[in-house]
This record gives sequence, C-alpha cells and structure tokens, in this order.
Amino acid sequence: MNELFEQLAANSSRNFKIAFLTTHKDNKLLQEVIRLALDPFTQFYIRKIPSYSSLNPSSLTLANALSELSALSSRQVTGHAGIAHLKSILERCTSTDAKVIERS
Repeated sequence: MNELFEQLAANSSRNFKIAFLTTHKDNKLLQEVIRLALDPFTQFYIRKIPSYSSLNPSSLTLANALSELSALSSRQVTGHAGIAHLKSILERCTSTDAKVIERS
C-alpha cells in the first residue's frame, strides 16, 4: 500500500493522479485510507505520532489497524491512553503499513 502512495507522491501531475486512482477504483483498502486521510470530519485527536519500534510486526493487518483507529476517532480512548493505543497499533504493523497509518 505504501508503494501506491509513493507513486502518487512522486508524480505531481493531476492527470496522472486521476488515471492512477481510476485504475485502483476497486481497491477498498485504498479508498478507506484516503477517506481517513482526507475526511475533515474524521479526527484522531493526536497531534504527534509517538515514537515506536516494531515489536511484533505483521501481527496486525493494515485493514485491522485502520479499524482499530476508530477507537481514537470515536473518542473511546483519549489522552495518554489514546497515544498508547496508537503506539500499540503502529508496533504491531509492518513498517510499510505503519507508514501508511502515519500518513492517514
């Protein structure tokens, strides 16, 4: 997934981005990542990404990690508990999936 974002970031052409997104229009995971990143009504209420290290990478898929972020946006966990929750999510993802979450 991170490779897709790298391709989008590498080319600033609007036509390229439209063509790229059109070819990936059936990718539901990409749609969800873009929605979480761009929807002004979805907030995670954390100003800074906490430092983390991959303790158990790939124990959490990107789709599951994105669904766990809902606890932050719905304010089920806040403050220090919210930061710890985000850190836990990032530590259980692969490094490329963690970068995708950081971009969201």
